[in-house]
Amino acid sequence: MPINIQFLNAISNENVRIREERSKSGDQFYRGIVSLYVQVRREGKTDIEATIDRAKDLGVNCFTYLIYGKDDFDLFPEFCSEARSEGIEVWVYLVPPSEAPIGRDRPPEERRYRPFDLDYIKWTEELARISLNHPNFTLWMIDDLYYNLWLFTPEYTREIYKTMKKINPKLNFGVCIYFEQIIRFINKGYLPYFDAVLWGYQHAYPFYPYCGLTAITLPLEINHFYKTCPEKVVIPCIYFSPHSSWPKGRPTKEYLEEATETAYEQAGIVWVYTTPAPGTFQYKVLKEFTSSIRLEKLSI
Repeated sequence: MPINIQFLNAISNENVRIREERSKSGDQFYRGIVSLYVQVRREGKTDIEATIDRAKDLGVNCFTYLIYGKDDFDLFPEFCSEARSEGIEVWVYLVPPSEAPIGRDRPPEERRYRPFDLDYIKWTEELARISLNHPNFTLWMIDDLYYNLWLFTPEYTREIYKTMKKINPKLNFGVCIYFEQIIRFINKGYLPYFDAVLWGYQHAYPFYPYCGLTAITLPLEINHFYKTCPEKVVIPCIYFSPHSSWPKGRPTKEYLEEATETAYEQAGIVWVYTTPAPGTFQYKVLKEFTSSIRLEKLSI
C-alpha cells in the first residue's frame, strides 16, 4: 500500500506538537526517556552492578526491570537504590498469567509466579509500598493485558489502580496493548484505570512487509495512541531484538536508527526491547543515539 508522504509529514508534525505541549506541563515523563529492558544475568543470578554499568555505558536514563525469576522481586529494592545513586529512573514489568513462569504446561489460571502468583492485587500493594521508599521507581506495567482479560476485567483492573493510588498516588500503572487492540480495549471501559500504554511497534498490518526495514508507519501508530489514549503516557517499544514474526535479517541497522529517532522525536520515549549486547550493531546504534541527545536525569 503506497504511503502519502504529505499526510505522513503532517501526522509527524502533529505528534511533535503534542509532545512539546505535554513537556510544558513539567511532568517528568515528557523530559525525554530512553529505557532499557530485561535484567543482565550472570550464572543464573541477577547482577545489579553489571546491569547498572550497562545502562551507564549506553547512556540511558531509565531501566525497565523485569520480574520473572526467583530472585527478581527480592533484589528489586536494592536495584532501585543503586539506580538512584546513578540518577536512573526505574520501571517494573510484570508478566500476565499467560506468561507465568511456573507450570507452563498447565492452563494459565493454574500457573504460578513468585512471590505472589496470580494475585495482582498483592503485587500492586507490595510494589506500591516499595515505591514509597524509592522515588525513582515511577511506573509499573503488565505485559499483554489484552490476552488475559479473563482475569483483568474492568472491575479487577479498577481495583488494581485504586489500590495503587491509595498507597502511593505518585506511582503510575501501565498496560501493554497493541495497535490493533487499543480501540476495543478502550471501548470496554479501561481508559480511567491506567496512566501509560506501551505497545510493540510491529507496524500496522497493511504495512507488514516493511517490518524491520523501515519505521515509516511509526508516526501513524504514535498518533493513534495519542488520540485513543488522551493524557496517557505513550511508550513505543522498538524491537532491537528480532521479532518472532519478522523475516530473517531484521531489524537492520538503518531501521533501528530511523525507529529510535522517530520514537524519541515524536513520543519522547524509546523503550528498547531488549538490552543489546556489547559488540553488536544494535549496541552501537543505541549508544550513538544517546550520545547525540541530552537526556535529563529524574529530578527527585
